Amino acid sequence: MITNAEIAAMGADVREYLLQPACPECGGGENRTGCKRCRGTGRVVRGDPAYEQTRSGLVQFGACPVKWLATEESAAAELGTKAQDWGTALDCLTLDESRVEDRLAVYPETYPCEPTKADPRTEKPWNNNATFCKAWNQQAEEAGKLCFKVEVFNALRLAAQRLRDDARIAAVLEGAQYQVWVRGQWQDQATGLIVPIKTLIDIVPAAGNGWMGESLADLKTARNASPWAWEGICFDGGYHVQGSLALALYNAVPGVQKRHLFLHVISENEPPYQTGRRVLGAELLNMAGVWWQSQMARYCQCLKTGHWPDYETGPDSHDGWTVINPKPWREQAVMESLPAVAEARPDADLCNPN
Repeated sequence: MITNAEIAAMGADVREYLLQPACPECGGGENRTGCKRCRGTGRVVRGDPAYEQTRSGLVQFGACPVKWLATEESAAAELGTKAQDWGTALDCLTLDESRVEDRLAVYPETYPCEPTKADPRTEKPWNNNATFCKAWNQQAEEAGKLCFKVEVFNALRLAAQRLRDDARIAAVLEGAQYQVWVRGQWQDQATGLIVPIKTLIDIVPAAGNGWMGESLADLKTARNASPWAWEGICFDGGYHVQGSLALALYNAVPGVQKRHLFLHVISENEPPYQTGRRVLGAELLNMAGVWWQSQMARYCQCLKTGHWPDYETGPDSHDGWTVINPKPWREQAVMESLPAVAEARPDADLCNPN
């Protein structure tokens, strides 16, 4: 069960949300060098009961606990950043324009240079290998900014405008709170452990905004926003888990208006940046709730026992090896694809070497 839930910040900086707390032992300062608990990082690391678990962390943990444990936090953040730059920038342009200059930067088209007899130019086309450009990039990186070519940034603005021009999406955004950071504690009955858990909700619609005031929402980007594709996209990304966890954490905060719906505001990431609107069904949210709670229980078991299972733990695993056989639908598809030869019969000895 969730206890001690609170809203940590509204209009939260995503970069701050992604950081783990300072190490309780060394405090994250100069003493972090040689600290065994945080391995010198100065922050809580995976496998520490003080680690703040998230939806994405649970999805990765659920796939392979030992792999999740072994993934360094910095590597995970770097991979996420590369894959999500477009979505992060669109979030900023759509939900928090006041921070655009602090969060995003556009590469200049040219950079200044000294003229020479051979080349009298005082400006040259932008080149990330040039000394001036390297210094500019470093400064932007140190400021935590995402950098884009001007044509990409213009495309992002167009995608953000398409979202705002969608009347139904505009209604969700009207008077809403953005980037709401909610944290709480998971109290595990079997192990007695209490571990922190958090979520970042893109959009909390205004409480008096009709049925939308009974919902929470997240801005998503995808190649295909069509309804027929979205169920698979939800499962692949754990978006249904995100919805269920966000509702559970938010509703556990004292004094908030309870929400029972979770919406996806979708923007395709290719021209013409078509929008999409989804409501996660009750059955999907209930299934997701059962899944993430069972994973939290499993996570606490790993923390207590120190045993982190690998991939080979399913019902088809024997002595650490997993037997692979075709799913019925795949076998049927293969058989249906074979040439129709009436008298052909497979050689049983060749099909089964045993």
